[in-house]
Amino acid sequence: MFEIIIMLMVMGWFAKQANTFRKSGILWAIIAAISFYVPVLIFGRLIYPSLIEGNVTYSNRTFYMVLGTLSNIAIGILFILLARAKLLKNVKKWEEEQDKLLELEISKRVPLIDLEDPQVSVGYKAYDRNTDNYLGKVISISLDDKKCKIKTDFGKEIQRSIQDVLVLKD
Repeated sequence: MFEIIIMLMVMGWFAKQANTFRKSGILWAIIAAISFYVPVLIFGRLIYPSLIEGNVTYSNRTFYMVLGTLSNIAIGILFILLARAKLLKNVKKWEEEQDKLLELEISKRVPLIDLEDPQVSVGYKAYDRNTDNYLGKVISISLDDKKCKIKTDFGKEIQRSIQDVLVLKD
């Protein structure tokens, strides 16, 4: 019973940690439950009873019950820490890959005004040249007044000077 309470607390801890990394809290909680409870069950039901077999008497059974419970908790915590270390390592690896992809994407952005034929950029992703924020997709370009229309992801059309827009081909 005590192991279940600890497992529930650890599941909550893992779920909260997952949310800080924008990962699935439910998935991390399931991983926490499995990484805690499976070793606890294996040790507590299979290994520990065979270790103490023949040593338990009426006078020392409380000691062996407490020892078994504490051993189960220690085993569970060990496996929880191993699972957490593995998850955090994967998160760090994923973040490094995302950073590399972002750097690569940023290096491929081109000022719209620098293109020989800006009309070819219709359909490209548009970014604000000053803030690097994503604006939407270029839907039309007017070379006469040096403006381009951009459709945001929410369907709104905005107009910007072609000097203020960076484009990235999908």
